[in-house]
Amino acid sequence: MLYASTKATLKQEFGSAHIKDEMHATSKDEVCLKGYKAHVSGINAPAPLTDREEALKELQQSGQGPNYGTDSRQST
Repeated sequence: MLYASTKATLKQEFGSAHIKDEMHATSKDEVCLKGYKAHVSGINAPAPLTDREEALKELQQSGQGPNYGTDSRQST
C-alpha cells in the first residue's frame, strides 16, 4: 500500500501530462538504458497471434480470403 500511495503522490506532483511512460522493474539490470530499450521494444511489438489468426492474416494479405459478398455464388 505504501508503494501505491507514493506512486500516486509522485504522479500528482509532477502532473500526469509530464509522465510519458511507466516501467516496473524487479532488478537493477532492468533499470538501465538497455532495460528501458527492451521495455519500449516490447510495447511497440505486434500482438501475438494464434495459429488460426496467422493463417487468416496470410489469406487476407494474399487476396485469396473467403468470399462472403453478395456477388459470390455457391455451387450446387
